[in-house]
Amino acid sequence: MKKTIITVVGKDTVGIIAKVCTYLAENKINILDISQTIVDDYFNMMMIADMSKAVKSVSEVSDDFDKIGKEIGVIISSHNLSCHQCRLEGFRQKLEQKYSDFNIVEIRENQDHKEEAFKITLEYCNKHPNLKGIYITGGGISGVGRALDIAGKSKDLKVICHDLVPETITLLQNGTVDFAIGQNAANQGYQLVKLLFDYIIKRQKPDCYYMKIPITIATEDTID
Repeated sequence: MKKTIITVVGKDTVGIIAKVCTYLAENKINILDISQTIVDDYFNMMMIADMSKAVKSVSEVSDDFDKIGKEIGVIISSHNLSCHQCRLEGFRQKLEQKYSDFNIVEIRENQDHKEEAFKITLEYCNKHPNLKGIYITGGGISGVGRALDIAGKSKDLKVICHDLVPETITLLQNGTVDFAIGQNAANQGYQLVKLLFDYIIKRQKPDCYYMKIPITIATEDTID
């Protein structure tokens, strides 16, 4: 028998103990004894566990426990759209590079529908008590804002979205959205028409396969 003492300390939230115990069971770690105290909404849980059949090392288990309390839910317009695939992949890469202790717990499609985004956001809030943020790749941000308001978590979660539409600006101003990525839709439309005109009328081929469009990162402090 390989005994190990595991201590988990943090803010008390519904489901955290079940999540820890489920993780241990999934990784073949047997709990021999457990004690828990809660003081001022913070819990301290100590377990004596047998790791003789564990599928992970002590250091790997420790790293995984750090991620349990830092969860992010993603709402993607569609997995079939390449632009949203790129946004999601870029988001994942940035998390791995800068914030590797955060964990994407779910990715759900909303097809740019605000009512579906509303439903998904409520389900995320109820299902994942340790949720720290939501990233939405496309339309439907007003549904996310309404759901967070109903759940009473408008100020608790970090929200990242795209496109500076009126709904986004309102949510930036009231603090629900932390920052939004704007992509200058008018300039995109102009450049596409210009490229097509140059190709058909002037017989000029584009210099590059990709067209680079400057982006704007808007926050509550930068929105008028």
